[in-house]
Amino acid sequence: MNAHDLPTTPVSGGSPTAAEVLCLACGFCCDGTLHTNTILLPAEVEATAALGMTIEHRAGRPVFNQPCAMFRDGHCTIYARRPQTCRHYECALLKRLLAGEIALLQALRVVRIAQEQLAVWRSRVPAARSFMCWLKELEASAASSGEDASLAQAVLADATLSDHAAALLIYLTRHFGANEDANESNSA
Repeated sequence: MNAHDLPTTPVSGGSPTAAEVLCLACGFCCDGTLHTNTILLPAEVEATAALGMTIEHRAGRPVFNQPCAMFRDGHCTIYARRPQTCRHYECALLKRLLAGEIALLQALRVVRIAQEQLAVWRSRVPAARSFMCWLKELEASAASSGEDASLAQAVLADATLSDHAAALLIYLTRHFGANEDANESNSA
């Protein structure tokens, strides 16, 4: 990867920061790759709903589902008005970049590798809403019996798919800190 491959559309105006370049190249926190939903602060619910987003309550907490309805064509369409939860979210890779533990080009390579692995997964599971949602459905299927177990049975029968999905989850968890809820491990 060279400088010509980097995103150049800053979200803060002027030259993009390293964090903006990384986030603009990635989007995994918005597209359902890392999370099935994003937890909102109670004070954000009304404003977020006013943006046209559907708010649900899970385990007594307000959330919106991933992939985010406002993330289109690889970009947040409400960036200037996005919820505080989104503003404060930092994946593990971004934290490493901000701490100077990894250079921008190395971080972008991590993103590119994940994007390539996701493209292979998507080619095998084109109907899935997102990787993390598919994993959650797979987990529910594995805990079921009968017809409800069909997804788990199909994946287990396809060793290539199950091996690829396991490797992808390990990669995402290692480099990005994937989990079911955005901000489960981030204080907003």
